[in-house]
Amino acid sequence: MVITRRDCLAGLLLAGLSAGCGTTPATRAQRAVRSPRVIAPAPIKGRVGHRALWTGTEMLVWAGLTREDQAIQVRAVTDGAAYDPASDSWRRIADMPLSGREGMAAAWTGQSVLCWGGRAIGEREQLFGDGAAYDPQTNRWTSLAEAPIGARTGAAAAWTGREMVVWAGQGESTETHAKDGAAHDPATGSWRPIPPAPLPDFYEHAVVWTGQELVAFVGAFGDDRPAVIAAAYDPARGSWRKLPAAPVARGSGTPVWDGRRILLLATGPDMITGGEVNPFPTPLAPIGAYVPDTDSWTMLTRAPAIHNGSFTWTGRAAAFWNGDPTGGLAYIADQDRWVRLPAHDGSLRESPSSVWTGTELIVWGGNHSYGPTADGPLRPLNDGVALRPDLSGS
Repeated sequence: MVITRRDCLAGLLLAGLSAGCGTTPATRAQRAVRSPRVIAPAPIKGRVGHRALWTGTEMLVWAGLTREDQAIQVRAVTDGAAYDPASDSWRRIADMPLSGREGMAAAWTGQSVLCWGGRAIGEREQLFGDGAAYDPQTNRWTSLAEAPIGARTGAAAAWTGREMVVWAGQGESTETHAKDGAAHDPATGSWRPIPPAPLPDFYEHAVVWTGQELVAFVGAFGDDRPAVIAAAYDPARGSWRKLPAAPVARGSGTPVWDGRRILLLATGPDMITGGEVNPFPTPLAPIGAYVPDTDSWTMLTRAPAIHNGSFTWTGRAAAFWNGDPTGGLAYIADQDRWVRLPAHDGSLRESPSSVWTGTELIVWGGNHSYGPTADGPLRPLNDGVALRPDLSGS
């Protein structure tokens, strides 16, 4: 079986990654002046569909899909590595005690990584319903108890301070996604089910934790354009509530919590119409912010269109960078303002991982983007860059 970029990147869309494909100049954005630095080469193969998390001192990268040199078929892997930006060096980490896979749900607890689910694709596709925890101090993995939900890929996850909540994802049905989920408590090693969300059938999703609620955004099927519909889950009450209709439409985007509002950001044109990829996409509606205290939406300055990707919160801004020749973007929340991040001569990439260290945005891996279509074999990258963006907005 030949796996194309469309096959694998479709799995990444389940986690809410953007599906834009064009680039246009940023008329309102200002360019940051600090150039990206190329980080040390990783000791693992390039990959897509992997997971990456920041521990406070290292960026952990593991799992995903890679492709051997000259091979057409992809391979799901179990290995990983940790990058230390202070020394610009990598170390290998122990292989996870699970089958190789992509599309895992994962969260950092402050002490360990929790990950669950995913799928393997290649000669045959297989969904997984198991998980594991990784302790970077001991470099050891331990298996998680069996979850009370079915196997799936692309489930969203968030750490609440006590539990990892896993929600949605694509199971055996390829038409719609699951609406149920489960919460894992690492202190007891146990899971508990959470009720299905009061949402219509949807084809993509993303979640964000506000400190009190897990807010889920979904792209629901529509006649013409996909609409954003949302609901919030309160772990203390064990119940969901519907949110007011969002005044935005999106193919996909990134919800980011800025401490007061959920910013629903997107960086490219709407790619999905009537459930099918549209090679001539129409522009996104303006992006917006949801304010939990008032249970209402406000509009934000529209983003300049740019290639696909997702945002990473820096503490003041939501930053995005994927090697696009025009550079990356950052939305400065307290100024409702966009700034340009500098370009780099390296490869344009689809769906790289990115983490914020407190001072740098580290971007690694992803699929080498070499054309406007979603066809062709995967070309996973194993390089990365670090940026120190100027987020003054001046």
